[in-house]
Amino acid sequence: MTSKQDGFSAVELLITLFIGSVFLLAGYQLSTQVSKDGADATKTAKVSNIVYDRLRKIRFDTVSGLCNGGTAPTAPSNEQVAIPGLRGNATLATTYSCPFSGVGVVKVTITATYNDGISNRVLSHAIYSN
Repeated sequence: MTSKQDGFSAVELLITLFIGSVFLLAGYQLSTQVSKDGADATKTAKVSNIVYDRLRKIRFDTVSGLCNGGTAPTAPSNEQVAIPGLRGNATLATTYSCPFSGVGVVKVTITATYNDGISNRVLSHAIYSN
């Protein structure tokens, strides 16, 4: 004779609970990583916006004579800038170079060094001006 079994056995329920907990743990780890990556992207965007804003201001300074024996504009070469959401300050280093001889085009580069709470990061933007 065969007996009819109603419901689930204890082993089936334990296996189901184990598989469900594995999915929940994976979802939690994914959620944590997405949140961390979003915070890192926000910090990088804040630093990038400050660097780009400085580049736009320097672009309108007089840099035309720099590659023809002139002097560099009066921008600080190393400047400490407080950025909301970052530990400590960001250091902005401004450099001027003449990539093309005899053309009068100046390459202005600003490099930001900052700590995002985990490690030191470096972000650099450049613009050409004449």
